[in-house]
Amino acid sequence: MGTADAAVAGDARVVLRRMLDELTDVSAPADRSPAYRRGFDAGTRYARICVLDEIAAVSGGLDEAAMIDGMRRDRELMRVRAALRTIERRLADAAAPGAGDSATGFRDAVDIALQSISGLQPAGLSRE
Repeated sequence: MGTADAAVAGDARVVLRRMLDELTDVSAPADRSPAYRRGFDAGTRYARICVLDEIAAVSGGLDEAAMIDGMRRDRELMRVRAALRTIERRLADAAAPGAGDSATGFRDAVDIALQSISGLQPAGLSRE
C-alpha cells in the first residue's frame, strides 16, 4: 500500500481510486466457510460503496478554480483526509456485531479496508 503524497499533488480522486483498486483485489480466503465468505464479500462490497460515494462527492464540487500551487496542494490534502476519515467512520459504524462466521467475515473485510486507509493517509497530516 502506497502513500498518498505523490497522488495528492494531482487530485484527491487519485487516492480514492487507488483505495478502490486495492479493495477490488481483495477476496475471501477459499478455505473459510461459505458464511464467512458471504460476510467478507459483503464487507468488501460495503467498503467499495463507501469509497465510490467519496469519489462522487469530491468529483461533484465546483472547486476546481485556479489556485496557487501551495494552496491547491493544501486543499487537496484536506480533501483526502476528510474523504478517508468519512470512509473510516462509516466502516467503523457498520461493524457487524455477533460471533457468527458471516459477522467475522464482514469485520475482517472492514479491517482490511481500514488498513488500506492507514496506508493511504497523507504524510504530514495527523489523524485526530
